Amino acid sequence: MRAALATCVLLLASPVPGAQEKLLDQIYGRFSHVTAASADFTEVKKSKAFKKEQVQKGRLASSRNGELVWEIVEPVKSVFSVKGSTAKVVYPDLDYEKTYDLKTDKALGEVVKNIFSIVGASGADTLKKSYDYKVEGSWKAGWKVTLVPKNKQVRKVLKKIVLTITEKDFITAIQLLEAGGDTTTISFTNIKLKSGDK
Repeated sequence: MRAALATCVLLLASPVPGAQEKLLDQIYGRFSHVTAASADFTEVKKSKAFKKEQVQKGRLASSRNGELVWEIVEPVKSVFSVKGSTAKVVYPDLDYEKTYDLKTDKALGEVVKNIFSIVGASGADTLKKSYDYKVEGSWKAGWKVTLVPKNKQVRKVLKKIVLTITEKDFITAIQLLEAGGDTTTISFTNIKLKSGDK
C-alpha cells in the first residue's frame, strides 16, 4: 500500500531560476479555491519482477482539512484512509485492520504529507521544499510537472514523479519512476473538484 502511495510552455519562460517557480505557483494558484476532490483511478505498475502489468482500480477522495480516502476496489479490496494525524489500512475481505499514528510513524507521515502536497491544490510550497522540479507545457496543451526528490535516501527508491495537469481537472495522471526501473502510472477519471464557495 505504501509503495502505491509512496506510491504525482515548453519552457516559454526563460530558464531563469525564478521562472519555473512562478509557473508552479501559477498552476497550483489556479486551483487554490479547491477544498476537496474526488476521482476514480486506474493504477498500472510495470515491474521487472513480473512479466504482466499489475492493474488496480479504485476511488480517491481528499480534502484540505486533512482527510484522505484511497480505496482499491479491484482486484483486492483495501482502503487507506487519513484523518488528521491518524492513518488506517483496512483489507475488508481479509478481516484485517491496522491504525497508525502519523506523529510517531515518521516514514508514513512523510508519505502522507507528500500525497497532500501533490494532490492538494495548496501544495506548491511543500513541493518546492521536498523536490527539484521542471514545468513544461501550457494551459492549452496541458502541463507536465517533473518532481525529483531532494533527499538522497528517497532518490535511492524513487527517481522522479511526473504529474499531468489540465486546466479543467487539475491532476489527471501521476507517474512514479522508481530507481530500480519499475514504473507506476495512476490515471484519474470522473474528477470532481469542490470549491470553498460551493
